[in-house]
Amino acid sequence: MKKQLLKDIDHHLLTAAENMKYYTGENYVTKDMDAKTYSKEQIIEKAVFLDSVAKKSGIDYLYLMVKREDDIRYVIMSDILEELEAHPTAYYWTGMKEDADDDSYDLTREAFNKNKPVFLDSSDVWDSYRSVYFPLVSADGTFYLAGADITTSHLRDEIVSQTLFDLFTSIIFLLLVLPLILAFMNLKKENALTKDKIVDLKQLDHMTKAYNKNAGIHILKDIIEKRNDDSLPLAICLVDIQNLDQINKKMGLVSGDNIIKIVSNILSSNFRKTDSVVRFEGGKFIVILAGCKSDCRAMLIKALQDKLSFFNISNKKNYYLKLHILFREYKGEGIHEFIENSITHLNLHKKKQNTSDAVLQEEILEGLKNGEFKTFFQPKVFSREKTVEFEALVRWVHPKKGMIPPDKFIPIAEKSFVIHNITEKVLKDSIEFSQKINSKISVNISPVVFQNPNFSKEMEKVFETREMAELILLEITEGVALNNFQVAVNKMNTLKKIGVEFSIDDFGIGYSSLSYLEKFPIAELKIDKSFVRNIHTNRINPLIINFVVKLGKIAGFKVIAEGVETEDHIKTLMSLGCHNFQGYYFDRPQPADIIYDKHCSSAYLNMIDDLKRK
Repeated sequence: MKKQLLKDIDHHLLTAAENMKYYTGENYVTKDMDAKTYSKEQIIEKAVFLDSVAKKSGIDYLYLMVKREDDIRYVIMSDILEELEAHPTAYYWTGMKEDADDDSYDLTREAFNKNKPVFLDSSDVWDSYRSVYFPLVSADGTFYLAGADITTSHLRDEIVSQTLFDLFTSIIFLLLVLPLILAFMNLKKENALTKDKIVDLKQLDHMTKAYNKNAGIHILKDIIEKRNDDSLPLAICLVDIQNLDQINKKMGLVSGDNIIKIVSNILSSNFRKTDSVVRFEGGKFIVILAGCKSDCRAMLIKALQDKLSFFNISNKKNYYLKLHILFREYKGEGIHEFIENSITHLNLHKKKQNTSDAVLQEEILEGLKNGEFKTFFQPKVFSREKTVEFEALVRWVHPKKGMIPPDKFIPIAEKSFVIHNITEKVLKDSIEFSQKINSKISVNISPVVFQNPNFSKEMEKVFETREMAELILLEITEGVALNNFQVAVNKMNTLKKIGVEFSIDDFGIGYSSLSYLEKFPIAELKIDKSFVRNIHTNRINPLIINFVVKLGKIAGFKVIAEGVETEDHIKTLMSLGCHNFQGYYFDRPQPADIIYDKHCSSAYLNMIDDLKRK
């Protein structure tokens, strides 16, 4: 009895701990971690996510541990939300040595010296927990442990009850001298258990441990037959790994199989316990949802998209995960007709949507490897100060397709982690060029990059020193800034402390709200080119420009007019108090060497001087 229960418990523990490598992301590192690695919000987010995974796996706790000097630190733990919100730091970066009141600390240190899973029973007087430490290696080569705990007090109770029962039945059977009947019953029981195990194995997909196709059809059929209320919705969520073929071709079948397992884990942790995850075929999954209305589906799809985004941001291998998701509600047709029609709709929808996007994403990855992405620069002229700064703009010089404009590849790159790679390249090019010309460079930050919870830390890694940070001005659009105002302000203030400045780009075309401007810690605001383009035909535009310039003087930020293309534009802007310009009048975005030569010859400032003399 005890042996079988322990075997089941250990199986749950081992599976949950081993899967931690998927939940932490494949680029997980521990070397430079400390108590400041995560914010309170990030601690809560990660812990709540692990808590949901733990419950789904049938265990009580999941956590990670790293060895630091003479102590062992808990990196992150799962727990209930109420306790986390009250004491988030109690579940992060706490030392085991100071809290251990038994020999658990010594046992854990021994586990760090082994390269295989270690199972432990708690050493308290109640013997109430069983744990596993699963060895993992982070992306930076550091050894760490994934831990999983489960309460085993019920095991003791079951063993006691079973022992008393066995003793009683043994006496009866001995008195009645029925060893043959006992043997027969044991044999029958073993046969039944073996048969049940065979049935279970037949229901599961051998790779993902999700239900297989036949089991899924049986589950769906059983739900339909037992339905007694047609008003309760019955639906399936169809999920297809859209870029599985590209991963198989580019990375090999092993990587493709790994992606399929990851998707199965993500789906299992995302949907409700009452839902059934079925691997239908290849990279296609079906999730059977009974009694899940539209608001329930919306919540589940939002959670799934968040997990997908988290994976793509965390994963820095040369593949990304793209899922095609479609809901289909059961309307009373035959079960096979329902499934076949659903799969047909999925295939048609998938083929129609983003087939070219998937190809282009692969080409973007290849282009980054092959150095096809170039950082161009465009001047920003400050006429009164007689200074010139520059904006960095990425260009894709494709070997066969020629120059591909940003509006074609940036939206595609934003659908995966590739936009982070592009941004990192532009930032590094900009720092290098800024040091060469001794002038500040502004860099556009995609909404996808800015909304990354780890944005501030990623930027701090790029800017190794304060001197380096002060060379760069980060441009974000007003829509991004206002989307989650307080979070945006917090991120900006965090980076401002290390010397990074911010600019609001394309002001006036989105959610314009002048009341917010004074609250943003910005150094610059750029008036959208549409205001400049129509400055002579729209009576309101000059008034808006003049007002924003005056507001900038009061609030302490510079105002730049974009889209300056003619002498009349400049003269009118000057009359409105705006003396800072960017546009084709001075130059189009150009490669670094051309910009360098013009800057050294003071070409841009000479243009202003020539204009003033006219």
